[in-house]
Amino acid sequence: MTRRVYRWSWCLLALCACSSGDDGGAERDGGPPRDVGVARDGGPRDSGILPRDAGPRDAGDLTCRFSCQCPQGVGCIDGVCRAVGQPIYCCDKAGCPNGAPCLDTTDRPRVCDGDDLPDAGSCRYDGGPPPAPNQPVGGACADDTTCADGLTCWTRDEAPGFWGYCTISPCETSGCPVGSACFQFPNGPTGCLQLCQADPSCRPDAHCVEAVVPGANGVCVTDCRDDVIDCDPRDGTWYCNRATGRCASTPLQQVGSRMGGRCKSTVDCGMGEVCFSELGWGFPCGMCAQICSGTPEATPCPTGSTCQPYGDFGVCFVDCASDGTCPQRTDAVCDRREGWATDACIPTP
Repeated sequence: MTRRVYRWSWCLLALCACSSGDDGGAERDGGPPRDVGVARDGGPRDSGILPRDAGPRDAGDLTCRFSCQCPQGVGCIDGVCRAVGQPIYCCDKAGCPNGAPCLDTTDRPRVCDGDDLPDAGSCRYDGGPPPAPNQPVGGACADDTTCADGLTCWTRDEAPGFWGYCTISPCETSGCPVGSACFQFPNGPTGCLQLCQADPSCRPDAHCVEAVVPGANGVCVTDCRDDVIDCDPRDGTWYCNRATGRCASTPLQQVGSRMGGRCKSTVDCGMGEVCFSELGWGFPCGMCAQICSGTPEATPCPTGSTCQPYGDFGVCFVDCASDGTCPQRTDAVCDRREGWATDACIPTP
């Protein structure tokens, strides 16, 4: 599965006050125009999270009692999560290499007995319950049949890139149902968006984004769901905060590379890596990888991996072993996709 990645912004058709994603006018998660003054995570970029270039990896705001309360590979030293010379592994967390020394939840020494992967049953994406039928504008949908008569379903694979959103598209200034308004997406479609006063006005997996519209504070847009598709830069510094539905600065990532490993979020990956989720990209239990082309922040692949074209990007896939196997991940197979230079390890169901 590959994905097209859409960055979007809009204008109310009646007002024609457009803001283009190409000129920096919209937040990177498709949020409000920058002059609204709202950060993607509801606060400034440096709001209490240790910057990645802030010197030693001492998470001064991450207090702890035991090492398992810290990111994997980081130990609890004097009540604060700190990175020391060698990784300090939590035996009960993903990323504990088989046979490596580790600490349990009360800091008792043990040995990692996993395969450096979280349990497959706990990290698979089941798709969630299907949307109820007859959805109004702004409602969740999988296809047009889920929406009310006369409405169509915007899916993530088409502009403007919402995660299932019932709408009327194209629309006219006065052609939207009560409680919605017609918006124009630059270089994209027109569509009816649900109006809102605050987040509770929207469906559970959507939030209210500020917009200049009569009679409302903004419009409902779907929450982010994938760190790569919805957030940027794609270098591990930003991720999709599933609790808020907005992209935010990434807390400390894991010590050492997790290239090719399972993940639910970029937080589970090594520094500079991002999580390609099962929902967004089809990799069972996700895959930590580095982006090597297609973005300004792309960097060359580390030794042991090769840059392969995937969707809109070049992605570092782990090289196969000399015998054609993938020992670093038991649910990966050695294969080659069309346009790839070499075989690589690809997670499979």
